[in-house]
Amino acid sequence: MNRLKQFVDYANKVYGLREFAMGYRDSRVNPEYSPAIIIALVVASIAARVGSLYQIERMGKSGELDRFMHTRKKPSADTLGRWVAGADYDEFRSYNGDVIQIARRNKVHVCGTICEWRVTALDGTETFCT
Repeated sequence: MNRLKQFVDYANKVYGLREFAMGYRDSRVNPEYSPAIIIALVVASIAARVGSLYQIERMGKSGELDRFMHTRKKPSADTLGRWVAGADYDEFRSYNGDVIQIARRNKVHVCGTICEWRVTALDGTETFCT
């Protein structure tokens, strides 16, 4: 079993990632891609250390995402970027708080957080690259 699948299975089982993604609603009207698909793609890309949204787009065009996404057309970097920019961060903050509470209960970090910080990063590695 590959590590990404193990990570996703663990996140779904322990932290309810799938339930959060399936229940998330955004303000788009008739979206081509559901929020759950985009959330899954972004989380998997972070876990796999994909460098940028443009790299995700290239992976979709080359067929590397075919096993992960079963749609013929994959989202572009612009689509992903617009979605991330327009996402409802209050829902993500709430879910992040839930994840931290579960991690504390499961004694993931001795102090409850990482140096008392809540840490999240999205596509921060190549902010100004094209």
